[in-house]
Amino acid sequence: MKPNTVRNELTVIKLIFKHAQRWGYIKYNPTQDIERPKIEKPEIEILSPVELEKLLEKSEKPYKTAFLTAFLTGMRAGELWGLQWSDIDWNSKQIHVRLIMETAISKA
Repeated sequence: MKPNTVRNELTVIKLIFKHAQRWGYIKYNPTQDIERPKIEKPEIEILSPVELEKLLEKSEKPYKTAFLTAFLTGMRAGELWGLQWSDIDWNSKQIHVRLIMETAISKA
């Protein structure tokens, strides 16, 4: 199993035993000393300038611009596709990334 799955299942099991001890079904919680496995974050792979050049050569116009912007700014896909013309300040050469929060309630 993956560490995240083990962590999720262990959380439930520890809670069950905690309540069983509190309610007097058991004297000792056998899970109290069990530590959750650490989750290692995968290393991010970044294109080299040569790889980027190859990608741009094979890309069509709108995607080429998007790939280059993402590479040069570090923007994620959601931030990039959420840009509007008003987010670009041509005079100061800045792009403003805005946090837009939508909820299911506001869509209803």
